[in-house]
Amino acid sequence: METHTHILRNTDLNELTIIIPFRNEGESVRKTLIKLYESYGEECSIILINDASNDGYDYKKDIQPFGNLLYVTNEELLGTGGSRDKGALLAKTRFLLFLDAHCYLSDHVLSSLLQYAISYPKSLICLQSRILIYGYDKELYLQASSCENRAGYIDFSLLRGPLCLRWEFLQPGEEKADILEVPCVRGGAYCIERQYFLYLHGYNGLICHGCENSFLSTKVWLEGGRCLLLPKHEVNHLYRWSPPYHFNKVAEGYNKIIYARLLMQEYAEEMEETVCLHFCKSSRSTINKYLQAVHQEIT
Repeated sequence: METHTHILRNTDLNELTIIIPFRNEGESVRKTLIKLYESYGEECSIILINDASNDGYDYKKDIQPFGNLLYVTNEELLGTGGSRDKGALLAKTRFLLFLDAHCYLSDHVLSSLLQYAISYPKSLICLQSRILIYGYDKELYLQASSCENRAGYIDFSLLRGPLCLRWEFLQPGEEKADILEVPCVRGGAYCIERQYFLYLHGYNGLICHGCENSFLSTKVWLEGGRCLLLPKHEVNHLYRWSPPYHFNKVAEGYNKIIYARLLMQEYAEEMEETVCLHFCKSSRSTINKYLQAVHQEIT
């Protein structure tokens, strides 16, 4: 079950829909919307998906001043991936931008992003991050320069557990490039053509939270598409003291095994065994129950 609240929806007139899933983000949602409307007015359509927040915060009150927005409430937790999948189905535009609710787009970035999306079909395109962080005085501070992280890659070793997303760094001069091909997009803000996303079946198969960036990036790569980074175009990414999605060991193990079964069939058995070694017996039992429930859908 779900509830929808429409506020002056005009999605058919726009090339881009911004999909913002969130859970227990508090005033960050309002701040993100304020920044979007200060920079772009009602030029872009927004789908805001409340993923079963239980913090008691009045999100409906916060969104009342904003137009061209569709607000959706999940009655049950779908996770980041499931919420983005729902947003993609509801959108009517050619392109989608998945934006975290604690990320603030720089001015004029959307027009450039759309031009790159048009020029590079069958691509997943992410923005560079500039870190926002709360100091001990509870004030927000913006990092002086962009992240040195270029993008991610999938680590198949056991150094940090199997199928972990690790970071590679920008090489000298790459920060001046217009666009870079990367193995896996960074989170926060990334764009994809809607029909291509639906063709890839999005995040279907994942539960709760975890593996979304690497899962979708691997799908794009296996299908023959490209993952791209725009080093000159930034999103201010708030790094919080605690995440709204709590760490879930069962979801992490399940998502990694689904990842291996769907996208790494040649190595699935080996990777599944490796994943299971990192979880206690009780977690493995619950993971196996989830896997049995979706067995017919993924084979």
